[in-house]
Amino acid sequence: MSEAEIHGTCHEAFATVRDAFEANFRDGHELGAGCAVDIDGERVVDLWGGHADAARTSAWERDTLVNVFSTTKGMTALCAHQLAAAGKLDVDAPVAHYWPEFEQAGKAELPVRYLMAHRAGLAAIKPLLPNEALFDWDANSRGPDSVLGVETRFGLGFMIPLDHPNGGSALGDGAFGHPGAGGSFGYADPERRMGFGYVMNKMGTRILMDDRVVRLTAAATKAAS
Repeated sequence: MSEAEIHGTCHEAFATVRDAFEANFRDGHELGAGCAVDIDGERVVDLWGGHADAARTSAWERDTLVNVFSTTKGMTALCAHQLAAAGKLDVDAPVAHYWPEFEQAGKAELPVRYLMAHRAGLAAIKPLLPNEALFDWDANSRGPDSVLGVETRFGLGFMIPLDHPNGGSALGDGAFGHPGAGGSFGYADPERRMGFGYVMNKMGTRILMDDRVVRLTAAATKAAS
Protein backbone atom coordinates (compact mmCIF):
# COMPACT_ATOMS: atom_id res chain seq x y z
CA MET A 1 0.00 0.00 0.00
CA SER A 2 1.42 3.37 -0.98
CA GLU A 3 1.81 5.95 1.75
CA ALA A 4 -1.04 8.47 1.84
CA GLU A 5 -0.25 12.07 1.00
CA ILE A 6 -0.96 14.48 3.84
CA HIS A 7 -1.91 18.05 2.98
CA GLY A 8 -2.67 21.23 4.87
CA THR A 9 -1.04 23.33 7.55
CA CYS A 10 0.04 22.75 11.12
CA HIS A 11 1.54 25.22 13.59
CA GLU A 12 4.90 24.00 14.84
CA ALA A 13 3.61 23.88 18.42
CA PHE A 14 1.09 21.25 17.26
CA ALA A 15 3.50 19.13 15.25
CA THR A 16 2.60 16.11 17.39
CA VAL A 17 -0.96 16.32 16.06
CA ARG A 18 0.38 16.01 12.52
CA ASP A 19 2.55 13.10 13.68
CA ALA A 20 -0.50 11.35 15.13
CA PHE A 21 -2.53 12.06 11.98
CA GLU A 22 0.20 10.59 9.79
CA ALA A 23 0.58 7.60 12.13
CA ASN A 24 -3.09 6.72 11.74
CA PHE A 25 -2.51 6.39 7.98
CA ARG A 26 0.84 4.67 8.32
CA ASP A 27 -0.64 2.05 10.67
CA GLY A 28 -3.38 1.25 8.16
CA HIS A 29 -6.25 2.72 10.18
CA GLU A 30 -7.34 5.34 7.62
CA LEU A 31 -8.64 5.54 4.08
CA GLY A 32 -9.30 9.28 4.03
CA ALA A 33 -9.54 11.76 6.88
CA GLY A 34 -9.35 15.36 7.99
CA CYS A 35 -8.47 17.03 11.28
CA ALA A 36 -8.69 20.64 12.46
CA VAL A 37 -7.81 22.40 15.71
CA ASP A 38 -8.60 25.99 16.67
CA ILE A 39 -7.11 27.93 19.57
CA ASP A 40 -8.93 31.14 20.52
CA GLY A 41 -10.60 31.04 17.10
CA GLU A 42 -7.32 30.73 15.21
CA ARG A 43 -6.80 27.62 13.06
CA VAL A 44 -3.56 25.96 14.20
CA VAL A 45 -4.14 22.57 12.58
CA ASP A 46 -5.85 22.00 9.22
CA LEU A 47 -4.87 18.60 7.82
CA TRP A 48 -6.36 16.19 5.33
CA GLY A 49 -5.17 13.22 3.35
CA GLY A 50 -5.85 9.84 1.82
CA HIS A 51 -8.70 8.96 -0.51
CA ALA A 52 -12.37 9.82 -0.73
CA ASP A 53 -13.40 6.45 -2.17
CA ALA A 54 -12.76 2.80 -1.39
CA ALA A 55 -11.18 2.24 -4.82
CA ARG A 56 -8.61 4.95 -3.99
CA THR A 57 -9.22 6.76 -7.27
CA SER A 58 -10.23 10.13 -5.76
CA ALA A 59 -8.03 12.11 -3.41
CA TRP A 60 -9.48 13.46 -0.17
CA GLU A 61 -9.62 17.24 -0.56
CA ARG A 62 -9.87 20.04 1.99
CA ASP A 63 -13.62 20.32 1.31
CA THR A 64 -14.48 16.64 0.84
CA LEU A 65 -17.98 15.92 2.17
CA VAL A 66 -18.40 13.03 4.58
CA ASN A 67 -21.13 11.69 6.87
CA VAL A 68 -20.27 12.47 10.50
CA PHE A 69 -23.32 10.71 12.00
CA SER A 70 -23.99 11.67 15.66
CA THR A 71 -21.26 14.31 15.72
CA THR A 72 -24.05 16.59 14.46
CA LYS A 73 -25.77 16.21 17.85
CA GLY A 74 -23.19 18.57 19.31
CA MET A 75 -23.98 21.11 16.59
CA THR A 76 -27.71 20.73 17.26
CA ALA A 77 -27.11 21.23 20.99
CA LEU A 78 -25.16 24.40 20.25
CA CYS A 79 -28.10 25.75 18.24
CA ALA A 80 -30.44 24.91 21.14
CA HIS A 81 -28.20 26.77 23.60
CA GLN A 82 -28.12 29.81 21.32
CA LEU A 83 -31.92 29.78 21.15
CA ALA A 84 -32.10 29.47 24.94
CA ALA A 85 -29.69 32.39 25.36
CA ALA A 86 -31.88 34.47 23.05
CA GLY A 87 -34.98 33.62 25.09
CA LYS A 88 -36.53 31.62 22.25
CA LEU A 89 -36.22 28.19 23.90
CA ASP A 90 -37.02 27.26 27.50
CA VAL A 91 -35.21 24.04 28.41
CA ASP A 92 -37.58 23.57 31.37
CA ALA A 93 -40.72 23.85 29.23
CA PRO A 94 -42.47 20.66 28.10
CA VAL A 95 -41.29 19.37 24.74
CA ALA A 96 -44.95 19.29 23.75
CA HIS A 97 -45.04 23.10 23.99
CA TYR A 98 -42.87 23.19 20.86
CA TRP A 99 -43.88 19.82 19.40
CA PRO A 100 -47.52 19.06 20.30
CA GLU A 101 -47.50 15.52 18.88
CA PHE A 102 -44.78 14.56 21.38
CA GLU A 103 -47.25 14.53 24.29
CA GLN A 104 -48.56 11.08 23.39
CA ALA A 105 -47.95 8.04 25.62
CA GLY A 106 -47.60 9.98 28.87
CA LYS A 107 -44.91 12.40 27.68
CA ALA A 108 -46.99 15.61 27.95
CA GLU A 109 -44.91 17.09 30.79
CA LEU A 110 -41.48 15.82 29.78
CA PRO A 111 -39.14 18.87 29.63
CA VAL A 112 -36.79 19.86 26.84
CA ARG A 113 -33.75 19.40 29.09
CA TYR A 114 -34.59 15.69 29.37
CA LEU A 115 -34.20 15.29 25.62
CA MET A 116 -30.94 17.22 25.62
CA ALA A 117 -29.51 15.11 28.46
CA HIS A 118 -30.66 11.77 26.97
CA ARG A 119 -33.03 11.23 29.91
CA ALA A 120 -36.27 10.93 27.95
CA GLY A 121 -36.38 7.15 27.83
CA LEU A 122 -33.26 6.43 25.76
CA ALA A 123 -31.05 5.96 28.80
CA ALA A 124 -31.74 3.84 31.87
CA ILE A 125 -30.28 3.82 35.37
CA LYS A 126 -30.68 0.22 36.46
CA PRO A 127 -28.97 0.12 39.91
CA LEU A 128 -31.17 1.14 42.85
CA LEU A 129 -29.97 4.58 43.93
CA PRO A 130 -30.37 6.18 47.38
CA ASN A 131 -32.93 8.96 47.77
CA GLU A 132 -30.25 11.66 47.88
CA ALA A 133 -29.18 10.68 44.34
CA LEU A 134 -32.18 12.70 43.18
CA PHE A 135 -30.02 15.78 43.76
CA ASP A 136 -26.83 14.25 42.38
CA TRP A 137 -26.34 15.44 38.77
CA ASP A 138 -23.46 13.04 38.14
CA ALA A 139 -25.47 10.03 39.30
CA ASN A 140 -28.38 10.97 37.07
CA SER A 141 -26.44 12.01 33.97
CA ARG A 142 -24.35 8.89 33.57
CA GLY A 143 -25.22 5.23 33.27
CA PRO A 144 -25.91 2.46 30.74
CA ASP A 145 -27.44 3.80 27.54
CA SER A 146 -30.21 1.52 26.27
CA VAL A 147 -29.45 2.43 22.66
CA LEU A 148 -25.65 2.48 22.67
CA GLY A 149 -25.29 -0.35 25.18
CA VAL A 150 -22.43 1.40 27.03
CA GLU A 151 -22.09 3.87 29.87
CA THR A 152 -22.54 7.48 28.81
CA ARG A 153 -22.48 10.84 30.57
CA PHE A 154 -24.42 13.84 29.27
CA GLY A 155 -24.74 17.52 29.96
CA LEU A 156 -27.39 19.58 28.14
CA GLY A 157 -27.00 18.13 24.67
CA PHE A 158 -23.30 17.33 24.84
CA MET A 159 -21.44 14.24 25.94
CA ILE A 160 -19.00 14.99 28.76
CA PRO A 161 -15.91 12.92 29.61
CA LEU A 162 -16.00 9.56 31.38
CA ASP A 163 -13.14 8.15 33.38
CA HIS A 164 -11.75 5.79 30.76
CA PRO A 165 -9.64 6.50 27.63
CA ASN A 166 -12.34 5.89 25.01
CA GLY A 167 -14.73 7.96 27.10
CA GLY A 168 -12.57 11.06 26.90
CA SER A 169 -10.79 10.87 30.26
CA ALA A 170 -7.78 12.72 28.79
CA LEU A 171 -9.86 15.64 27.48
CA GLY A 172 -10.29 17.44 30.80
CA ASP A 173 -13.32 17.84 33.07
CA GLY A 174 -14.65 20.91 31.28
CA ALA A 175 -14.55 19.46 27.77
CA PHE A 176 -17.78 18.71 25.90
CA GLY A 177 -18.74 17.45 22.45
CA HIS A 178 -20.07 14.39 20.66
CA PRO A 179 -18.65 11.42 18.72
CA GLY A 180 -20.18 9.99 15.57
CA ALA A 181 -20.55 6.40 14.44
CA GLY A 182 -17.36 5.11 12.89
CA GLY A 183 -15.00 7.59 14.53
CA SER A 184 -15.80 11.22 13.70
CA PHE A 185 -15.58 13.57 16.67
CA GLY A 186 -16.04 17.21 17.55
CA TYR A 187 -15.48 18.86 20.92
CA ALA A 188 -14.56 22.05 22.72
CA ASP A 189 -12.21 22.50 25.67
CA PRO A 190 -12.86 25.87 27.35
CA GLU A 191 -9.92 25.48 29.72
CA ARG A 192 -7.49 25.29 26.79
CA ARG A 193 -9.62 27.59 24.57
CA MET A 194 -9.59 24.79 22.01
CA GLY A 195 -11.99 23.51 19.39
CA PHE A 196 -11.29 20.15 17.72
CA GLY A 197 -12.79 18.34 14.74
CA TYR A 198 -12.01 15.01 13.09
CA VAL A 199 -13.75 13.28 10.16
CA MET A 200 -12.98 10.08 8.28
CA ASN A 201 -14.49 7.57 5.86
CA LYS A 202 -13.09 4.28 7.18
CA MET A 203 -15.57 3.12 9.79
CA GLY A 204 -14.21 2.12 13.17
CA THR A 205 -16.00 -0.18 15.61
CA ARG A 206 -15.79 1.81 18.87
CA ILE A 207 -19.08 3.08 20.29
CA LEU A 208 -17.59 6.19 21.90
CA MET A 209 -14.16 7.64 21.01
CA ASP A 210 -12.35 5.75 18.26
CA ASP A 211 -8.70 4.85 18.95
CA ARG A 212 -7.63 7.13 16.08
CA VAL A 213 -9.26 10.16 17.67
CA VAL A 214 -7.94 9.22 21.12
CA ARG A 215 -4.45 9.47 19.62
CA LEU A 216 -5.22 12.81 17.97
CA THR A 217 -6.95 14.43 20.94
CA ALA A 218 -4.17 13.32 23.30
CA ALA A 219 -1.64 15.12 21.09
CA ALA A 220 -3.83 18.22 20.72
CA THR A 221 -4.57 18.44 24.46
CA LYS A 222 -0.91 18.15 25.39
CA ALA A 223 0.13 20.73 22.78
CA ALA A 224 -2.51 23.19 23.99
CA SER A 225 -1.66 22.80 27.66
